Amino acid sequence: MWTARGDSLASLHMNTNNVRSWFTNNFDLDTLLTSMALVQWMACWDDVGQNHYYWRRANGLWARLGWDYDSVMRGY
Repeated sequence: MWTARGDSLASLHMNTNNVRSWFTNNFDLDTLLTSMALVQWMACWDDVGQNHYYWRRANGLWARLGWDYDSVMRGY
C-alpha cells in the first residue's frame, strides 16, 4: 500500500489517484461498497471487531465476506 499511495511513514501526503487505481484494479468495488453500506444500514451492534473476511474471486478481484449477523435487525 505504501507503493500505491506513493508516500512513506514520515510523509503526510499521498497520491490519491494511485490509491483509487489500486483499489479499482484489485477490488470488486460495487460489491465491497454494497456490503459495507448494508452492514451500516442494518446497524450491526457488534461491528467494532472483525466481522468480515476478504476473499479473492475467480476473476482476481477481492470482495468482502461479512459474517456474524446474529441478532441483526432484531428490533433493539
